[in-house]
Amino acid sequence: MLIFNGNTISLTQLIIWLVVALICGVIAEALVGYSHGGMVSSTIVGLLGALFGTWIADSLGLPSLLTLRLFDVEVELIWSILGSVIVIAILQTFRMRRSGGFGRRSRR
Repeated sequence: MLIFNGNTISLTQLIIWLVVALICGVIAEALVGYSHGGMVSSTIVGLLGALFGTWIADSLGLPSLLTLRLFDVEVELIWSILGSVIVIAILQTFRMRRSGGFGRRSRR
């Protein structure tokens, strides 16, 4: 068992979080056309997106949309996917800045 913010998280809840994060990450990558990585990167993007998307929705007072409830785990799928899209957009911005832009080629 893990303890996060004073709440005890069981192994089943952790596995559900990871599977839902993977699904949200894959959907967001498909929407944006981002495919740099595999299952682990999709899961990380999904987890970050879920945290970021639900935080933004709570901050703006937006209603819960398409909430999934399994084994005491409650995930807002729409906000998680939108948060993942935003995380991917931020990652692509930093990646483009590092590589020099869209169509810029090195001169020989």
